[in-house]
Amino acid sequence: MHRNKWCQTRGVISPILFVNYIDELLLRLKESKYGCYLGHVYCGSFGYADDVALVSPTKHSLRHMLQICDSFALEFRLSFNQEKSRYLMFSPSTSRSQRPPGVPWRGGLVDHCKQEIHLGNIIGPNSNLTENVIRKAVSDLYIRFNRLNTHFRNIDPDVKYQLFKPLCMSVYGSQLWDFSSRHCEKFYTAWRKSIRTLLDVPYRTHSALLPLLVDDLPVDMQLHKRFLKFFFSCVHSSNEVISMCSFLALRGSGSNAAKSIEFLCTLYGFPSVIFARSTSVFDIFQYIHYQPSDIDARNANAIKDYLALTKFCAPCDLGPLKEIIHLLCTG
Repeated sequence: MHRNKWCQTRGVISPILFVNYIDELLLRLKESKYGCYLGHVYCGSFGYADDVALVSPTKHSLRHMLQICDSFALEFRLSFNQEKSRYLMFSPSTSRSQRPPGVPWRGGLVDHCKQEIHLGNIIGPNSNLTENVIRKAVSDLYIRFNRLNTHFRNIDPDVKYQLFKPLCMSVYGSQLWDFSSRHCEKFYTAWRKSIRTLLDVPYRTHSALLPLLVDDLPVDMQLHKRFLKFFFSCVHSSNEVISMCSFLALRGSGSNAAKSIEFLCTLYGFPSVIFARSTSVFDIFQYIHYQPSDIDARNANAIKDYLALTKFCAPCDLGPLKEIIHLLCTG
């Protein structure tokens, strides 16, 4: 019994212990002065659990940082996996037809790659990155929804949508999307197709009716609010690297966050300075209004009533009822 308690306690505190363990490496890298800087802020090394990312302006600097990692590993009996390590090169002058040589490390080479998954997010200089990320999110949405619809096919649509939200709409990493990109529409379309199937309404049901039928915001507004909440927390972060990068995005850094901020400020009509001046993200949310037309609201209420009736109708009476629903959804 005491042994089980010790194992459980050790599992809970192990992330904290590892952070303290690896913190010495990050301090040594910072003190070496090798790596990238934003102004006076050191941004050369980042750690998350057992993942360590090195950010260097040159290969010469990178080699010195790798040497520091080697010395740390030798002193603290730690092992870095050279075979699982990759490096990305962000350089506009690099030709796509050229493959940069590997970086020597630990008796082998760290291979170059055009993009890599880091902490579940795809990063890299590839211009098609947004399209690839959203394509993956669309595929993941369909997989999750089909699984949900298979296991809970016969339950009430309202209950099914409450399951749909946490099981299918986690959309990990969506805060890093460029919401000004036309590729975002692919995910919005996938959401609308899923909702039509979930509610068992015609596949040509007007898009404006779907949020009303599930009593929620349109999918684009849901993701916009999620991004704005994330970005607001970054602006007000106590971490100087995060806050500085956020303020650079507000000034137009060219990143996905900067493009999204510019797009959303124009779309909803709020100034970018509100992020720095506000003390609550709800000061920004008040600009986001969802106002459906009166006709759509009335039709949606009627459709919900008729959908509820289908549960109690005899099979012979479903035909006329389905025709009414089809007319309200598509007319």
